[in-house]
Amino acid sequence: VSYNVCDEDSLNTAVNPLLERAVQSGAKVLLFGNTMFWDELSGPDVSETVMAAHNAAAVLGVVAAEGHSLLPVVRMIVKDIEKDQSEPSYRFIGTAAGKDPRKPPRGPGGRDKGAGPLLRPSMGPGPGGGAKPVIVFEAEIGDAVTQACFGQHLLREEYVLLAVCTRKGEVVVFRCYRSQQEMSALTADERDLMLNWNSSRRRATTSGVSIGSDDAEGGPGTFEEHCRYKGHRKGIACIAFNAMEDMMVTGSIDKTVRIWSVDTGATWKIIEVAYPVFGAAFLPLNPQVVVSANGNCVLHLVDVRAQQVSKRKVDLGIRSLQFDDTGCFMFVGTIEGWIHVFEHVEQDGAAALRFKFKLQFGKGAVTCITFVPARPAEERPPCLLVCAQKPDSNVAILDCVYGPPSGMLTSLQVRHRVPVQITTTPVQCCFSPSGGGHLISGSEQKSAVVCCISKKSSLQVFALKGHTKTVVAVAVNQADTMLASADIGGKLVIWRRRQEGSARMSVVPEVNLESLSPER
Repeated sequence: VSYNVCDEDSLNTAVNPLLERAVQSGAKVLLFGNTMFWDELSGPDVSETVMAAHNAAAVLGVVAAEGHSLLPVVRMIVKDIEKDQSEPSYRFIGTAAGKDPRKPPRGPGGRDKGAGPLLRPSMGPGPGGGAKPVIVFEAEIGDAVTQACFGQHLLREEYVLLAVCTRKGEVVVFRCYRSQQEMSALTADERDLMLNWNSSRRRATTSGVSIGSDDAEGGPGTFEEHCRYKGHRKGIACIAFNAMEDMMVTGSIDKTVRIWSVDTGATWKIIEVAYPVFGAAFLPLNPQVVVSANGNCVLHLVDVRAQQVSKRKVDLGIRSLQFDDTGCFMFVGTIEGWIHVFEHVEQDGAAALRFKFKLQFGKGAVTCITFVPARPAEERPPCLLVCAQKPDSNVAILDCVYGPPSGMLTSLQVRHRVPVQITTTPVQCCFSPSGGGHLISGSEQKSAVVCCISKKSSLQVFALKGHTKTVVAVAVNQADTMLASADIGGKLVIWRRRQEGSARMSVVPEVNLESLSPER
């Protein structure tokens, strides 16, 4: 039964006679407040109408919820039904403190502990000497993880998304709800915007227990499954979100590129190519165009709306691609250690790629390229982190040289090579800006490898222990408060920062990029 949250008469009609008749018939009823015609910033105050709806729902023993779309609420209800009928698709396997990872620690009086400013770079060793994760859970999907990627860093949401790809061609997306510390890092305007946006989408109250409370899934600092994306027939080799983060693109060994709706998990477009796809992304300056790279040395540019396709040939088989922060330049890694640089241009009203230059920095296949933007305050130039397989077995740091002319990428220069055990496994690398900047990479040493890459550092390498098999996927969220690592056994580990010196030190362990010794 639906009503308009801006119209009190609409609610009265929905409750009496529609809702009462539905309850009398023995049906399980949802009272849904439609917020499609309500502007949370400039619209009228609808809190009294929504409260009246929840009161009526409580009296009649039905569920009440509000939102712009009915689909998320239906998905939530179906998920709860499935939980009652079967085991969950993944399971939590504990924390270092032995607590339920779905519930944040509680302080005196039932309040969350650890609220305060955003954490400093303070990922320190846990009890007993080793760094331990805050939350560990295992995705029971029966196969290896191939990629991991954070997305939807929108301030209006209470969570960010973590997408995990598998060798069977499935994408499992989790909601990572903002912790109290992450919330406190937002400005007052940002918090108000997020709270107003989510007030109309608050989860329903059933039998007096709020599904979205701190004591259940969906509370601050917790995790839950958002959606599963099924369609690829073989392993997924690449994944990326668009700029608005409402669409997602994946490339697979099954020779297809798929564009997905992030909210529903539905496939919006399928692009078939002749060879396995190892790289795919939306053009940053023209997001209706998808660029993909396959193992037969071909780059495809597909305008998904105009149905236009253009191709660009590369000397060798492609294994990875990445854009810089301007969106104008694209880096393509090949199977024999070359990086080709292309510039995004417009030709006859269509997107095109113009070759600029290339550099061979090694002989091993380039499995991942991560662009690190410049930070002049720390004397950090823009650079690339490049994973290279055997015989190189390292992550190279390549400085990006721009100009002259201003803004034009002119060359790449090798700064350092960080030894990492990478023989045949296509591992990812990512970047954490804390503490002057840290390289984080997967490895065949059954751990995530971390190295400070600031110019004043000595490039000491240490490992984050939490896996028993080869770590292939690593990702850091935009706020730099969470690190995800995943291995070929299907295990996903979430490392979350906490405040130094707080009471949470003994309850919620952390990972400290600066205080860990190299042997750890």
